[in-house]
Amino acid sequence: MFETYLNDTECYIALEKNLNTFFRKSLVDVEIDSTGMIYPFYATRYSNGQPFLDGNPIFSVKDQLSGKSLRVILDEDANELTTFQDKEGGKELVIVASIKSLAAIKRKITEWLRKI
Repeated sequence: MFETYLNDTECYIALEKNLNTFFRKSLVDVEIDSTGMIYPFYATRYSNGQPFLDGNPIFSVKDQLSGKSLRVILDEDANELTTFQDKEGGKELVIVASIKSLAAIKRKITEWLRKI
């Protein structure tokens, strides 16, 4: 559904909205108060307002209460979904995968929410 996100601005924006909507729904499903959640956390636009449109990151969030953050990077050269802890003290989970792994990415986002 979003396979053309790198070549189609409307598709890219729809993908970002899809992930944000999924995240908001997941907050309700996991029964987490959204107060203190900042998303998107990382800037994804140039200073002139033009979006990066490169999938790095396609989604990001920071929970101000725990200090933990999550960043999703789409990399079409990735053969499989990879996760690693980044930042000081391993407070940021980074998910790297191709668009083909969107369902798995969403599962990882939900797992991250359950661990906050």
